[in-house]
Amino acid sequence: MAPAYLAGQWRDAGPTFERVGPFVRRPVSRAPEAQPADVDAAVAYAATAARAVARLAPATRAAILDRAAALAVEHRAAVARLIALELGKPVKDGGGELDRVADTLA
Repeated sequence: MAPAYLAGQWRDAGPTFERVGPFVRRPVSRAPEAQPADVDAAVAYAATAARAVARLAPATRAAILDRAAALAVEHRAAVARLIALELGKPVKDGGGELDRVADTLA
């Protein structure tokens, strides 16, 4: 199961849902299902985090985005495979999506 990052914490407890791949027609991943209280917590956390991020120096924000892009590239094959399974796309298309994200963050 893929945990959810919610309001600054990884969460893997509670109700879950399965994603069924349209091509393979079987569950390909499982993740926590967001509840109304989760949405409220995420919104409150985002408001607080936005103020904290706004106080960071531009170079610090850039370093965070560089790290995110590096992680996307590092885990490219696994994420591309999951995108392909969940969306019924060829793996190369899932990898292309990651390339666009990495390019945007870089």
